[in-house]
Amino acid sequence: MLLLVLIVGLAVAVFIWKQTQKSPSVRVDSPAAPSCDATQRPERSQGNISSYGQQKPAPPAAGGSGSSGYKPARDARASAPNLSNAERVRQALRSLDWFQFEKLVTLYYQTQGYSVQRVGGAKPDGGVDLILEHVGKQYVIQCKHWKKWTVGVRQMREFLGTLTDKRIPNGIYITTRGYTDEARDFASKHHIQLFEESQLVQCILDLAAAQLNEVNRLLADRRKFCPRCENEMVLRVARKGTNAGGEFWGCSRYPRCKYILNADEKE
Repeated sequence: MLLLVLIVGLAVAVFIWKQTQKSPSVRVDSPAAPSCDATQRPERSQGNISSYGQQKPAPPAAGGSGSSGYKPARDARASAPNLSNAERVRQALRSLDWFQFEKLVTLYYQTQGYSVQRVGGAKPDGGVDLILEHVGKQYVIQCKHWKKWTVGVRQMREFLGTLTDKRIPNGIYITTRGYTDEARDFASKHHIQLFEESQLVQCILDLAAAQLNEVNRLLADRRKFCPRCENEMVLRVARKGTNAGGEFWGCSRYPRCKYILNADEKE
């Protein structure tokens, strides 16, 4: 009887050993969770996006041959060749003045099929820079090309008052600096769309090639235009006053137009 028990025990042990040799234990690592951040979208390939700050051939003369590209201005918008497309666009945006920024936003929405009415410029705008219209729906846009200030809840309240006064419920606020938490909460409560620099950069990069070329031309143009009369401005030096010796942008139509822009915006 004891011999029988030993034989059965040995057979069981041999069976278990064979099973472990056929199916070895394997540890499977869980796959990494995919990113749900919509802002982490891949950039387009270099071939589809113009490189800001890099020289391109000038347009050929009528009837001639050659590239249809253009030659960007060599100014603060020039960037190192190893920078990403997003960084090039970001630097170009920051080098604009507030009036150029309004024109850029106008151009962007026009490429998207919107009818755009520019209300801002040098005229008192009552909190309205642009009025968009598309398939019978209107939107009010306020642009803030601020370099140091963050948009706060006070600006949001003023913008809501503007929307109420204009009887247009759809508001879009665009800034280069961001918003306070209170401003974001207020905008969310009143259904005001907020855009900041990173979103605007991505919107530009997502444009089709032909549309991107139009925006690229505007970003690369180093000229400044008068917000009052749209004529080109020239860099001048103040001869008297508190800014004596300092530079400013003056309208080329002076003295018929006396509008000026600070050479170094502080906002």
